[in-house]
Amino acid sequence: MREPVELRRQRILAAVQARGSARVRDLAAELEVSVVTVRRDVEELTREGKLRRGHGVVRSTLPAQELPGGEVAAGDRVAVVVPERHSYLTETLHGARTVLEEAGLRIAL
Repeated sequence: MREPVELRRQRILAAVQARGSARVRDLAAELEVSVVTVRRDVEELTREGKLRRGHGVVRSTLPAQELPGGEVAAGDRVAVVVPERHSYLTETLHGARTVLEEAGLRIAL
């Protein structure tokens, strides 16, 4: 049985709102519908002012949702895969580590 259009559009909105942005292809896979179906839904949601479209990407018009009170679950960490050595990446990773630690997260390389 097919999912009602409004319910599917609500699910698209919820997914994009939770992430801030999403690829159309990924949404189609998650919702188990064609990319064309998601594009049509995104087009309508864009007309309604609920989403912004990009090239293959959909963005929310609202700020991304945050965890209540800015809380971070204990033990949360971010994994980063980088090439062996590169001076620019070293500076970037240092900045990322600082920001993540302030947010209560750990970085794993």
